[in-house]
Amino acid sequence: MPGNSHGHTAGQPTDSPEASSVAAAWRTRLQDLCFGLGAVVTALVIRLSVRGIPDPDSFYHFRHAALYAERGLTMSAFPWLVQSVVSRYASDLGYGFHVLLIPFTRLSDPVLGAKLATAFEIALVMGLCYWVMRRQAIAYAAAWPFMLIFFSPAIVYTVTQTRPQTLLMGFAMPLLSFLMLGGPWGVFGASAAISFFHLNAAAVVPGVVAVAAVVKGIVERRWEWRTWIAAAVGLGLGWVLRPNPIGSAHLLYLQTIVHEVARQRHLPLLFGGEWSPMPAAALLGFSYFLLIWAAAILVFLMAEVRRHQSLTRADRSFLWTSLLLSLVCFAAALVVSKRTVPLWAAFSVLFVAKAFTMLLNASDRRPGQLLGEDARLTATFGIAVLLGVMIWSGASQVLVQKSWPSRDPQQMKGPAQWIASQAKPNDIVFNVNWDAFPELFFWNTRQRYVSGLDPVFLYGYNAGLYWEAHHLQTGEATARTWASPAAGPDGGEDVHAVLRRDFHASYLVLDKRRNQGLYAYLLGDQRFAMGFEDDISAVFIVKP
Repeated sequence: MPGNSHGHTAGQPTDSPEASSVAAAWRTRLQDLCFGLGAVVTALVIRLSVRGIPDPDSFYHFRHAALYAERGLTMSAFPWLVQSVVSRYASDLGYGFHVLLIPFTRLSDPVLGAKLATAFEIALVMGLCYWVMRRQAIAYAAAWPFMLIFFSPAIVYTVTQTRPQTLLMGFAMPLLSFLMLGGPWGVFGASAAISFFHLNAAAVVPGVVAVAAVVKGIVERRWEWRTWIAAAVGLGLGWVLRPNPIGSAHLLYLQTIVHEVARQRHLPLLFGGEWSPMPAAALLGFSYFLLIWAAAILVFLMAEVRRHQSLTRADRSFLWTSLLLSLVCFAAALVVSKRTVPLWAAFSVLFVAKAFTMLLNASDRRPGQLLGEDARLTATFGIAVLLGVMIWSGASQVLVQKSWPSRDPQQMKGPAQWIASQAKPNDIVFNVNWDAFPELFFWNTRQRYVSGLDPVFLYGYNAGLYWEAHHLQTGEATARTWASPAAGPDGGEDVHAVLRRDFHASYLVLDKRRNQGLYAYLLGDQRFAMGFEDDISAVFIVKP
C-alpha cells in the first residue's frame, strides 16, 4: 500500500523522534505550569489564612521598604532610632530584601501589602527549590518544595513572616547545586543574592563553599578554585550594592561578634527568642521529617559501606555535602541558635530528595539497586504518607489550631497615630519595650524612637544608656534606674531625669501588661501626664 500524504507507511510507527521531543517538552511545560499554580495557591492560602502579623520584625521590614519607595534607593540614613548604632552607621543589612518589597508597599492597605509580599516570598522559595530539584535530576521534583515549606509547624510559622530568613532557604539551595554541578556564574549569582538580600547570613556562603570543596576534593579529586573565587566576588558584590556598605560592615560586626561575645560572657542583655538554642522538646514538632531523614541517612550509609555501583562520584559528592551541611545546621540549632533551622530544612530536604532518587526511587529499575523493587515501593509509599502527614500537621497547627502567636496589626496603631498627631516632628519617644519599635515605626515615621531591631544596637551605641533602659523594661526599675548591669536599692538615677537628660525623650510608651510596676509609678508621678491609653498600651507625656 502506498504511503500516506505524511510519508508514513503501514505498520511503521507514526511518532518521529522530533514529535516525541516536542511532546516531552510540552509535558514539561505543563508540569511547570501546574507546579507554579500550586505553589502560588499554597503561598496565598498559608499567608492569608493567618489574620495577624506573626513577628514584629515584619512591620519594620515593610515600612523600611516603603521609605525607599518614598525617598529613593540611595537613602542610607536611619534617624528613627536615635540612640542606636543603626543611626550612627547609617546603613541597612537587609537592603536587598527591602528593595524586593517595594512593589507591595504601593497598595493602599499596608497590612495586606505585607501579607502579599510574604506570599510572594513563599512562592519564590518553592520555585527555587523546584528548579534545583529539576537541575539535579531528582525524581518527583514537584513534591519536594512542599516538603520544604511543611517541614514542620515551626517552618510554616517562619515562612508566614515578612523576613529575609525565608529567602535564605531559597538561595542556599541553588548555591549548593551550582557548587556541585559546576557553574562559577551560578555560584557568583547565588552568593551575591545571599549577601544582598540578607547580609546577616553572609557567613553561610563560605561555610557551604568550604564543605563542598572538601567533599569534592576527597570524593572526586577536584579542586575547583574558580568557584571559590566566584563565591568570594559574589559575596563582596552583594555587600557593596547598598548605600554605605562600610556602615553595614560595622552593624554586621556588632550583631555577630559583639552579640556572641556578650552571650558567652553571660551578660544579661535582652535577646530575641530566636537567638536561643532549640530545646530538645521542640524536636517533637519535627518528628515526621526526622523519620524520613534518619531512614535516608541509614540507606545512604549502607550504600557507601557496600560501595554501591549505582552511585557516581558526582552523586556521592552531592549526597555527602548536603548531608554534612544538614548535620552541621541541625547541631547548631540545638547548641547555638534556632536561626539555623531554615538552613537545616533546606539542606536536609535536598539530601533526602537525592537519596530517594538514587537509592529508593521505585520507578528506577537500574541493575544493582541497593533495595529490591518491593522494598523501594514500600519506601516510596511511606515517604508519600509521611509527607501528607507533615503537610496536615504544619497546616493545621498554624492555620487551624492557631498554635503560634500572631500580633493584631492594629494594636499599636492607636498610640502611634496619637503621638503623630500631638508631637512635633522628630520628637523622641522612649519605647520601654524594644520590640515595640517595629509596630510604632510601621504606623508612625514622624517621630524618633530609642531602641529597636536588636538590643545590642543600643548596647553598642552606649552601654550605660542600654542598662538604664534595660532595668525599666525588665521591671527592676520604676522611680530610679541604673547605668550598670547591677540594679539595687541604693544609688541609681531619677527616672524622669534619665528620660529627659540622657534620652531626650518627650513621650514614653509602654505595654501595660508587661510593665505594670512602671505604669503604676508613672500614674502617681506628676512629672508624667497620661496622653493616650487603651487596653494594651499607654502613652505618657514626659514634662520638662
